[in-house]
Amino acid sequence: VPLFFVIEIFSHLARPLSLALRLFGNMAGGHILLAVMFLLTMGMVGWAFSGSLGAVLLGLPGALLLIAFTSWFLFPLKLLVALLQAFIFCMLSMLYIAGAAQEAEHH
Repeated sequence: VPLFFVIEIFSHLARPLSLALRLFGNMAGGHILLAVMFLLTMGMVGWAFSGSLGAVLLGLPGALLLIAFTSWFLFPLKLLVALLQAFIFCMLSMLYIAGAAQEAEHH
């Protein structure tokens, strides 16, 4: 009987931990992606100001394309992911609370 008690304790503790890790992973992933895009853009701008003709012809347009990609695609994608994660977080929280309330009624 003590084995089942330990397993139940771990299963109940794993639920909020999994929610927290999912939320943290999605938030950190979005921030890392934006940081990489920012560093890549700054690298291209720096390359464009290095003085070579190829850098000027490719660096500034490349940086502008990255800025456009980040503003028109990544920001809306991050917003969509945030809304989806909020929905999933709320739904899983409701299910976990409903399951705990239902277990409390049976005991």
